[in-house]
Amino acid sequence: LDERVLDTPTVALTNAAREVLRIADMTDQMLQFVWSAFQKNDPVTIDKVKALDENVDTLYKALKAYLVRITGETMNEVEGKRHFQILNFATNIEHIGDIIDRNLLALAEKKIKGNLNFSEEGRKELDDLFQMVLDSVRLAQTVFSSGDVRLARQLVEDKTIIKKAEKQASLNHLTRLQKGVPETLATSDLHMDIIRDLRRINSLMTAIAYPILDDAGELHRSLLITP
Repeated sequence: LDERVLDTPTVALTNAAREVLRIADMTDQMLQFVWSAFQKNDPVTIDKVKALDENVDTLYKALKAYLVRITGETMNEVEGKRHFQILNFATNIEHIGDIIDRNLLALAEKKIKGNLNFSEEGRKELDDLFQMVLDSVRLAQTVFSSGDVRLARQLVEDKTIIKKAEKQASLNHLTRLQKGVPETLATSDLHMDIIRDLRRINSLMTAIAYPILDDAGELHRSLLITP
């Protein structure tokens, strides 16, 4: 974040874009570590996530302060849009870091403390969901960097697929709950809360695609049917 180029928006925004991708990469690592903690009941991994979250918070504050200082009067329309896109993407990434740190990490600690294990079917479903959401986090970074309309559409389409997978995983979990599967009974709250948080992370990542699709004329203004 070179302060010497703050009065040259194109260069300053390029610097800010690189930095937000670095923060996104840290969030990617946080998500991998927290799922490893769920899989292995490993408390050491918990500390790694906490350390990364502190870095994410520090870098986000520095990036936000840098973006505020870029001279708005010298930005053209394209630069103004990029400025907003970077700030919005960074804010969503910071929110994801908070979801991981405050919610998923707390759930992992609860699982470790109670020495709990998911049912084999439940673990497989959560494995798949984590991988799908992790893939969406990485695709969102590519969409942010490239502004590619085709990839932005893919990101939104993937969100629909993930939503269906989450719904099916929830239904499968409730079926196992009705059958009285011991592991399912012991981890029911954990299971459902993880699905909820993964859904939120995916929604925050997918948000980068909508302005790109809107500018390309590929986004409906409303989902409501006109009478």
